Amino acid sequence: MNQSISDLDFSPLESVFFSFWHMGQRPLVQGQLVLILGAMIAAYATTKIIWWWLRKKYHSAQFFLNYSPRRSPLDCLLWAGHFFLLPSLLFLLLLFVHTIYRQHSYYDGLIDHAIILTLIFIFYRAVIFFSSFCFPIQEIEYYRSHLFRPILFYFFVASTINLVEDYLPLVSTPFFDAFQTPVTIRSILLITFGVYLWVIFSSLICKIIIYLISNGSQFDPGFIRAVSVLINYGLIGFGLFGILGYVGINPAIFATVTGGLSVGIGFGLKEVISNFVSGVWLLMEGALKPGDVINVGGEMSRVERLGLRAATVNIIRDNTDRIIPNQVFFTEEVNTYTGRNHLVYCSVIVGASYKANPRQVIDLLLDLATDNPDILPQPKPAAFLLDFADSSMNFEIKFWLDNPMSRKKVSSELRCRIWQKFKELDIEIPYPQRDLHLRTD
Repeated sequence: MNQSISDLDFSPLESVFFSFWHMGQRPLVQGQLVLILGAMIAAYATTKIIWWWLRKKYHSAQFFLNYSPRRSPLDCLLWAGHFFLLPSLLFLLLLFVHTIYRQHSYYDGLIDHAIILTLIFIFYRAVIFFSSFCFPIQEIEYYRSHLFRPILFYFFVASTINLVEDYLPLVSTPFFDAFQTPVTIRSILLITFGVYLWVIFSSLICKIIIYLISNGSQFDPGFIRAVSVLINYGLIGFGLFGILGYVGINPAIFATVTGGLSVGIGFGLKEVISNFVSGVWLLMEGALKPGDVINVGGEMSRVERLGLRAATVNIIRDNTDRIIPNQVFFTEEVNTYTGRNHLVYCSVIVGASYKANPRQVIDLLLDLATDNPDILPQPKPAAFLLDFADSSMNFEIKFWLDNPMSRKKVSSELRCRIWQKFKELDIEIPYPQRDLHLRTD
């Protein structure tokens, strides 16, 4: 691309700038801008005063600051006021100014435009308000700041530019040439702003799919999340190719550039590509899903997130997160406790003195396992006499749990109950014993 700065065509931007500059010199326009700004300041100040009074009168007026649950009608009313008070006041003030201008037959184009934008803003807040009763507030706040606000900002800017210049022909004007392809402002917006919005929007679609399928569905939650990841990356890839095709990038030149770089990229990103392929296979096979409990590197962990490059697992022992490249699951041995089902087989070993009745100990162990509410009745617990050791008879009680995460807790409770029952029945848990014979000759 042999394009110098002097070759760049700034005439569309210059035209918009000078159009706004000349419009701002008109007294009628200046008066409308002052009134619009004054209405915004008045609405903001009035809103602050009202909320100050509400906080003094109602303690629950503070609830929206930390998004506590809305339980009473008063809470719902205050929550609605948080969304609609400011734009509603601004709309009423602008409508009042608009009425005065119409009575005196003044030009009020900017005020009309401000009223329309305020109504759109009220509609946007209404969508957020009603969504807050259906979806987690953290998710709503994320997409509100990362998706809806940028779209609203872009719409406000485009509609404002449209007051002085026709927006679509403006952004379609060639700005410069790149790889024999004319680059317009619209192309730049699509490749940057459009790609960003599409990535966020794809994740929103996946969240909605998970929400709709999870309600009353018999599918495993991990399977649903794995499918959503595939859909998410599929939508992102489809969107990227669609945007590049719409922008009009020359495919032959694109193929030439990527072909020349493919060898270097292949060596430099070998591990990344390996992890990517491993991630695709993991998601397609369903061998590992978010929510699975696994043992990797000698640590019991829960899979929190499964991406195309790496998996994020939570170490149960100290609640730390570890990022593991996907190829580790193919090159190293990984034990899963939730592969076919969530059942896990556990055992507790205990020793009893030779004075005890083995049958009595076995029956006692079975009773203790049956009485524990966390131990599954089916398959039934089983108790065994394992060995006649040097100091004790060794017994084992084996049982099933439906939650691998509770194995340590249930085993601890069972050991405490065994010790208590042994003490009540005078069954001794012997120390290691040795017979020592002394020879005097």
